[in-house]
Amino acid sequence: MQAPDCRLLPLLAVALLLVGCGGREPPPEESAFDPLTNTLDRAEAVEDLSLERKQQLEQRLREDGG
Repeated sequence: MQAPDCRLLPLLAVALLLVGCGGREPPPEESAFDPLTNTLDRAEAVEDLSLERKQQLEQRLREDGG
């Protein structure tokens, strides 16, 4: 059994360092999920509006003694 070649170890370490520290590209601005995300955002906005209207209605009912 031969001993591992220790001369390759520093080269391997440098290669791994360069790969690990490489620059990353920013994520694309648009993705395949954008329509779904936009739909969910709109649905949440409608839900918030509905809850706000419900609270206003309940407040008026309390004020009118209903």
